Amino acid sequence: MALTYLYIGEYEKALETIETTLRLFPQEGTVYRYGDYILRNALLIYVGTARYDDAIKLFEKNSTGRDLNNFVDEIIGYMGIAYFKTGNERKSTMFLNELLSRNSNFFRNGSSESAASVYVAMGKNEKALQLLEKAYSNRELHLVMLKTFPLFRSLHGDPRFEDLLVRIGFK
Repeated sequence: MALTYLYIGEYEKALETIETTLRLFPQEGTVYRYGDYILRNALLIYVGTARYDDAIKLFEKNSTGRDLNNFVDEIIGYMGIAYFKTGNERKSTMFLNELLSRNSNFFRNGSSESAASVYVAMGKNEKALQLLEKAYSNRELHLVMLKTFPLFRSLHGDPRFEDLLVRIGFK
């Protein structure tokens, strides 16, 4: 529900819904049991609504004792964005480098798309578009959401991005 609100631009409802979810399902087992599903969605909503400090606070609360390698690509990407937007370029670069070093396979099938989202946040659209092309070549799963994904809205209208959308199958 929270993601639906985010995708249609109902940001306050997205925030209200995810914060209710976080209250109802605290860290004790739930966040980890479902492959960081709640954490991943909460971070996307916080980053997608420019609540970067909230994203960092939530991530740091849930990452104690865990190596970056244990987080899915999307979480790494969202944190790269959050740290960049709060002025911590060193940490942002650390998260970006983690994504760039990952191999694409079934379980890590989103590192190029996630790294592209960090580059968009940094204003490096050329690098972002190169990585989206790589994601397309690698058949990264999350590209099915590319047209509506809030972190790539600034690329809408770029002919290369629009061409990629057509090749993926969007009209």
